[in-house]
Amino acid sequence: MSVSPETIRERLPVWNALSELFLDTGLQDDDYKRIARALARSPYSENELREILRFEVYPPCHLNLLCGAGVWARFGDDWLMERVAPHCGKRTKFAGLVLHRWMFCEHWDKIQAYLRDIRNERR
Repeated sequence: MSVSPETIRERLPVWNALSELFLDTGLQDDDYKRIARALARSPYSENELREILRFEVYPPCHLNLLCGAGVWARFGDDWLMERVAPHCGKRTKFAGLVLHRWMFCEHWDKIQAYLRDIRNERR
């Protein structure tokens, strides 16, 4: 299944934001807020964003935290389109297991709290 250019255009800011959880850097409160703001601008629900994290962003990005000297600045749009897009809309059993949940669970909880606050303010 090939991903449409419209889907990629819509998801790319989400992939960029969520991929920050897998950079070889420490995230601070301001980072969580910035990521939450980017996600809040997307048309996706919290559940859809969590699914995008688990099944699209996690599979290609988590390896960055398992190598000695990982990417720390950002992955880049081309890299994300090449490696994340093939996972778009797929729900593999392996990714569902999420063997390395420690890599993003605490981050997601903080981001989700900010995301809820942002979206509640808009109502």
